[in-house]
Order: sequence, then C-alpha cells, then structure tokens
Amino acid sequence: GFRSASTPRPTPAILLGYLPQANKEIVDSIENSSLDGIIVDVGSKGIDVQDLGKLSKSFGSMPWGISWGDSKFEDGDLLVKAGADFIIANTTTTPAAVLQEKQLGHIMAIEPDIPDSMARAIDSLGVEAVFLHKGLDDGPVLYMSHLLVCQRILNFLRKPLLVSISSELNSSGLQALVGLGVKGLVVKIADKKAFTRITEMKNILGTLSLPKSAANEVTIPRITPEKPQPEEDEEPD
Repeated sequence: GFRSASTPRPTPAILLGYLPQANKEIVDSIENSSLDGIIVDVGSKGIDVQDLGKLSKSFGSMPWGISWGDSKFEDGDLLVKAGADFIIANTTTTPAAVLQEKQLGHIMAIEPDIPDSMARAIDSLGVEAVFLHKGLDDGPVLYMSHLLVCQRILNFLRKPLLVSISSELNSSGLQALVGLGVKGLVVKIADKKAFTRITEMKNILGTLSLPKSAANEVTIPRITPEKPQPEEDEEPD
C-alpha cells in the first residue's frame, strides 16, 4: 500500500512535499524530514527522468512519485525501476496507457474549475486518489471560497482528495480542510527553510481530531476509497 514507514502514529491527513527542482541541499534533507511522501516534478524545471534513480536513494524508505506536468516521459517501466511508488497524471498531457502500469499507484491532478461532469467521471477511472493542485496554495489564510471548491469536488468523489497548500497555512486552515475530509496536504519545498514549517505543520496535524466519517489511518500511495454502504431496506408499515 501507499504507506509511510516513518509515520509513528495515525494523523487526519498525510503531508507530502512537492519538489520542483533537484537542489542537492534540499534533496539531502528529505529523508530525515517529517514528510509522509514526496512528489517530484519531472519536466522543464531541471529534473530529468534519468535522474530519478539517483534521487530515490536520497528518499530512503519514503514513498515517492512524479508529477507528469508537461513531461514527454512515457515509459512506466523506467519509473518502476527507479523505485517510484506512484504517478500523478493530468487530464490533458498524460497518455491513458499509464493506467495499465499495475506496479504504480495512480493519482489524478485536477484544477478548481473542473466541470461537474468530469469530476463525477473520475470515480470510474482506475486511479486511487485525486489531487487538487491549484487554488489553495497562494497564502496563509483559507477563505470560504477555498472550502466551497473542496466541498464541491468531494461531493462527486468517493476517492481520497489531496490538495496543494501554502506552507504558511495556519492551524485553523488545516483544521478546516481536515474537517471537510481532505486526506492529503501537499507543500512546495522551494528551499531548506520549508522543512522547519513542515515539522510545525506535522505537529499541528498530530493534534487534530479525525472527522467522524474518516478511517483510523491515512496511507499512501495506493489509497483505497471507502466502499459505499448498502442501503437499508425500509420496514413495511
């Protein structure tokens, strides 16, 4: 499963780091961080597919995967050989064939303005989770509009939802997202200073209570959606 071996106790939501470039100082700090997993941006920002094997050694036992972005990468076998656990696909540039790579977990990246019909259709795809990768990561305050976006998407999904947030998001914002049922939070690692805030956020998450509808443990990368409960037969009058 998509599980972080270093997580000592269950938390309401997992905390993932987004790595936009292969900065050695940052990469060398990842294994000993409080992160539950790492997302590598493969494409135009300095990380090549051929670098993944070297990068994965720095991650230790931490689950990791790639964000497809605008990459022309099309070989799932290379990802598996590099030790990747999952791939984050998008709706416009990811070939549908990646869903046939059974040794990888699959997460679908979406944007806040995704049409209702497409959001509803995601539940029928062979992906384990959904990643809202824009819209909530522009500041330390979570507004009502942000919650409405998340709630609209959650209304269509039985799959876990991950969202990209600012590393400066305050504790009330974290609590609001957890209260909605968001299962994963993704923070950009732009410099080494981000790790201090990541530790703080992880500590905050450890104090938050799980929503009543949530499972007792959050795991990655193969996040299994909850099975719908059977409807109870109505008793005859």
